[in-house]
Amino acid sequence: MTYNILTDTDFFRDLESGNTASIKMDYGKFIEQTVIQCKKAISKVDMNIMLAYTETELMGYTEEKGETGAYASKASHFLKEMKNMAEELAKAGAMPSQIEWTGTTTDLVELIYALKETGCVNNGEMLIGKMCEAMFPLFGKKPIKDCARLYVGIKEREDDISRTYFIDKMRRKLNTKIKEDIKKSLSR
Repeated sequence: MTYNILTDTDFFRDLESGNTASIKMDYGKFIEQTVIQCKKAISKVDMNIMLAYTETELMGYTEEKGETGAYASKASHFLKEMKNMAEELAKAGAMPSQIEWTGTTTDLVELIYALKETGCVNNGEMLIGKMCEAMFPLFGKKPIKDCARLYVGIKEREDDISRTYFIDKMRRKLNTKIKEDIKKSLSR
């Protein structure tokens, strides 16, 4: 992530030059860009570094008189509020995610149960409810209270060959992709 992305804006150029003719419009664009970059941030740490860097760069302008100082102060206050909001969202498990789960909730629960049973997460020692609480937000989903209810549905599936429909589908798709890639590399 480029931490100085918010300082490379028309708003900062206005602050630097003392240009107040377009500062109101450029401030609005700066706010929009801040929100966009916070949503794009891969992690809360990256977002906080970006906001802290930008806020530090604003400090020199907040002491100025007139519109320049006023807009710099407003921007600084907004950055602080964004950091606070991110903290609250993180505590509530609602941080925006770069990953959006587009499968069914049952498929996600099946995957979480499989990860637990293979011991790939915390050596399999984490309670399934806690895993769901932690992993749902990772995929941009609000945690559900009763993963076990969905697991019961998975257990009750028809048992022709397998009850793990989603994991079986993943295995088939990945094996197909691997075979196609091997075929491509051999034909070069």
